[in-house]
Amino acid sequence: MIDANDKRELVRSAPSADGEWTRLECAQLVQRLSARQPLTERYADLGEIGRGGMGRVLRVRDQDLHRDLAMKIMRDLGAPRLDEVHEEVTPQLVMSARFIEEAQVAAQLDHPGIVPVHDVGLDREGRLYFTMKLVRGRTLEKVLELAHKSLEGWSTTRVLNVLLRVCEAMSYAHERGVLHRDIKPANIMVGHHGEVYVMDWGLARLIGREPRAETKDTDSGDVYSARHGSPGHGSISPFVTEDGRILGTPAYMSPEQARGEPSAIRPTTDVYGVGALLYQALTGRAPYSQPGKHAENRATWVALQSKAPETITSVAPHTPAELVSICEKAMERSVGERYASMTELADDLRAYLEMRVVRAHGSGPLVELRKWVSRNKTMAGLLAVVVVLITVGSALLALAEQRRAKEALIRLDAHHAARLRDSVAQFSPLPVDQAARADFLLDAHKLVETLPNRTAQLARLEADSTAAGRAEWKQSAPDPQLENLILNARNWVSGYQQAVEQAQAIKPGANTSASSIQQAQDTVAILPKEIAWYESEVTRLEGERSPASVLTFRDREEQAVHDDMFRLAADLAYLEKEGIPFVEGLSARSHEVVRLTTESVDALSDWRVATASLADMGQCPAYRGLHLDPQVGLRPLRRDPASGLWEFWHLLSGNKPAVRPSGGYEMEADTAMVFVLVPGGDVSVGAQAASVDEPYFDPGTKDSESIRKARLDAYFISKYEMTQGQWLRLTGKNPSEWNSGTDPRTSRRISRSHPVEQVTWLEAQHEIVRWGLELPTEMQSENAARGGSRGAYATAADFSVLIGKVNFRDLRLRTALKETIPVGLVDDGFALHAPVGSFAPNDFGLYDAYGNVAEWCFDWYADSCEQTPPRLGDGEVQPVRFQDKVFRGGSFRSAEPELRASRRQKLRPDRGADDLGLRPARALDH
Repeated sequence: MIDANDKRELVRSAPSADGEWTRLECAQLVQRLSARQPLTERYADLGEIGRGGMGRVLRVRDQDLHRDLAMKIMRDLGAPRLDEVHEEVTPQLVMSARFIEEAQVAAQLDHPGIVPVHDVGLDREGRLYFTMKLVRGRTLEKVLELAHKSLEGWSTTRVLNVLLRVCEAMSYAHERGVLHRDIKPANIMVGHHGEVYVMDWGLARLIGREPRAETKDTDSGDVYSARHGSPGHGSISPFVTEDGRILGTPAYMSPEQARGEPSAIRPTTDVYGVGALLYQALTGRAPYSQPGKHAENRATWVALQSKAPETITSVAPHTPAELVSICEKAMERSVGERYASMTELADDLRAYLEMRVVRAHGSGPLVELRKWVSRNKTMAGLLAVVVVLITVGSALLALAEQRRAKEALIRLDAHHAARLRDSVAQFSPLPVDQAARADFLLDAHKLVETLPNRTAQLARLEADSTAAGRAEWKQSAPDPQLENLILNARNWVSGYQQAVEQAQAIKPGANTSASSIQQAQDTVAILPKEIAWYESEVTRLEGERSPASVLTFRDREEQAVHDDMFRLAADLAYLEKEGIPFVEGLSARSHEVVRLTTESVDALSDWRVATASLADMGQCPAYRGLHLDPQVGLRPLRRDPASGLWEFWHLLSGNKPAVRPSGGYEMEADTAMVFVLVPGGDVSVGAQAASVDEPYFDPGTKDSESIRKARLDAYFISKYEMTQGQWLRLTGKNPSEWNSGTDPRTSRRISRSHPVEQVTWLEAQHEIVRWGLELPTEMQSENAARGGSRGAYATAADFSVLIGKVNFRDLRLRTALKETIPVGLVDDGFALHAPVGSFAPNDFGLYDAYGNVAEWCFDWYADSCEQTPPRLGDGEVQPVRFQDKVFRGGSFRSAEPELRASRRQKLRPDRGADDLGLRPARALDH
């Protein structure tokens, strides 16, 4: 039985213009077959060897002639009868017409590449069948798999010879007025002895000649079928059924077939199909498919109607340029741009195999000469000597100059593309980058327009140079440093996965300590994110591996030109696929940042509350009536009840912070940065050792720490040190020596809420600028860290007051470092740095202003006698010598003297340390 969908498909596919004639022809033929004695007793069933849309294919034994044949039997729909002539077109009639047509068409095509049909008939159950030669071999689909893996002697060259045989068979069929319309790897059989057959003519269509009666001379060359009658008579079955199913295989189907354009179906339709076979032979995958994924017919059909498949050079960049040209011409979306006939396609394939000129790739005297030289190298060498002797020197000089000009243009474009690629990472989603982004996009789009030409130019150079023997592909040596990075990342993944499994096995019990349970909980909570990050690192690093083989030239200058072209093509491809979309996305995001921070209803409401509070002298006297405009990128959080200062969150750096019941904020792995608005005014920093009764007294002060004064504007500074999670979101990397996931053993496992360290000054300043931030000056840093206090240790004159409130060089660190432990040394609970906000804040609400990790400042280091007076507004000083940058605040490695409020330290800007991080700041937008 046939279901409703199949019936609807068959009825929709029935002939219409000649429907009455078709019903009569088909029914009469079936009636003649029914009157004959069934021949199936002659054939012994040896088992099914295939199955298709219209029926099954059996291997049968011809018991009269003692030979094995293939028998195709139609699905059991029942045979049409002569009395159906005046009824509606039935599914039986349509299917029978198609089945008979396939047998009749194939039987009349007498070519070594088309399987001969022996007879047609009805079996005892009334099912139509026809027998044909049994082909022993494998499908082209299997052959392409073997060739792609270079197995069993199969290669691309050998496959090209198979395709050449396909072209010859199809050229013969086209001359007889028959189109195949379903060329695909599964319909090409390759015999054990090199035979090539085009199979399955079930979707064939007759074209090109005037109708004729069945009784006319059958030697005229025309092919006749009962369903279509004479060539050119009848309708074309649509390739998409009413219920949406697709007839044919879209990956190998021409665009005009997919769009259902009957008038465009011609020999060039089959040319496209052979081009699709060539595409798969060159790339290892069918058009519109992805490696390792099953191609879904409907998705491919939709894509086919709107765009060309991925270019061969992007999938298989080392494909000879001539084969690329042949395939592209065969698969041109415009019918008029394709090879006009299968013979033309065969000629170009044969020309490539014989090292002659491929017309699709190029023609003319120079191309002909180059190919002739490839075939006749000895004679060419002799002639070359003669040509060189008689060639005009000025012509050679002109050619050399022209070549040098082209090479200079390539180098210029390569430099330009590299500069654009490097600039992508410098853009931010803040409005300040708007003009620079527009300039970038203008330049990048213009340069990317040359990508197809540059790619083709590179492919031609590689093909020509290898063909001429000027270069050869050699196995590239792996980069040891890169391979070590990949191995290291994989080791982190496996080690962390093992740690998670062990932690999950730990259960609370009498023999399990509280610290062990806590460590296990930390492991399960922290490590999955680190595993995912290291896995992404493995993928990224593997993508940076050099190609398996590299093209090596004998001539250094030609090698340099090739390398410039290769880098140029790679950079242009990056700009097209990643760079331009990323920057365009930033432009869209820029508008969103402005809207969310200064224009949305919620944002305007928050800013009205904050600006009114700041301007209120009674509520916020420290700000002295400050008028603050909405700041792009920031949103007000609250006025800290303890410090009285207003705090804001930075949208680009993470999620909105949640307030902790005990004060401060929950600084999780994905929490945004929080900024405190520090009031402006007259500020003093530094220390003096002359008078204990005077402010800023510190008996341990150094000459370089003398008191400095300046008037500072109000400024934003981070409430917390920048976390590893925030830096990872900004840069995609975590440079920390004690990075998230580390188990210090002597304290809890480190998470992304710990401060980032090992960041150089250059990295810090370069990266945070993209978020609209900057490093604070020394005066801003010390002023914020003191929180208004004037003691030697910021909030106290004696360090003992700070014990338990800062993370410094304590008992636990000494134990971890296995050092001699002084009697009475305290334990602050952390051997290394602690999660930000673990200790008490200062009077401005800043956490870890001293201890935990030290923090970079913007200024160059200068002794008191070598610096200019502090600049009004931000307090920056200019030194006489520019060598080191300042960092402040001490760290978990700092002993008591190094935690003094005026303590200044220095380091070269290109260096980092495992206890040195940053606390970003930001000036007010006016």
